[in-house]
Amino acid sequence: MSAATLLPAPAGVGAGVGAGAGVARCRVSAGRLLPSGAAGSAHAGGGLDVHATLAALFRSSGARHRFIPHAPEGRTDEASVLRGHPLAQAAKSLVLRVALGKRRRRYVLAVVPGDRRVDLAAVADLLGGTEASFAVREVAEQKTGSVSGSIAPFVLGSPDLEVLVDEGLTGHDEIFFNTGRLDMSVALDVSDYLALARPTVASIAER
Repeated sequence: MSAATLLPAPAGVGAGVGAGAGVARCRVSAGRLLPSGAAGSAHAGGGLDVHATLAALFRSSGARHRFIPHAPEGRTDEASVLRGHPLAQAAKSLVLRVALGKRRRRYVLAVVPGDRRVDLAAVADLLGGTEASFAVREVAEQKTGSVSGSIAPFVLGSPDLEVLVDEGLTGHDEIFFNTGRLDMSVALDVSDYLALARPTVASIAER
C-alpha cells in the first residue's frame, strides 16, 4: 500500500464490511492511519470512528478478516469466550508511558497475547527508557480514540504513538481483537495485520 492511500468508508455490516453509515477516510503513512481532514466519522466520544476506519482499511487492502458481533465486553478473557477462540490468540492492546529521562517521555501501544502480561521492564529497555508504566485511562482513550477494553492494535490518528507487538502473537494464523467497540471484534490474518500495522515485533510479554 502506498504512503498516501485514501480509503473509502464501508457501507454496511458483514464479513469484510464495516458497521454503520458514517464516512471514514484515512491515509496510511509510515504504519499509522491518519484521518483525512474532517472525513472521519464521529463516535460517541467524538473524533474518529475506529471501527469504520479499520473496516475501510481491511476492505481496501484485501486483508483476510471477519467481523464478530457479540455482547458488549471489554475484558480480554470474557471477550475471547464470546468470540470462540483460545485466549492466546487475543491481541491485548495497552497504552504505556515510557520515561526516557528528566522530563522526557513517550507513549507506545503494546500488544501482547491475551494469556500474558506485558513486561514493562522489557518495553523500557527496548526503547532505551528508565521505566515503563501504564498510561492513565484518559490518556489511553484519547490517544486511541477508543474506550478502555475496546482498543485495537493499530495507531489511528496519533502520530506520536508507536506499536510494539510481542513475538508470541506472530505464530498464529489469525488474531482477535475489539475494533474500537465493546460489541464488535474481528479475526484478522496475522500476516495481513503485520503488513498493515507495521509494528515493531519483539519479546515484550512476561514468559
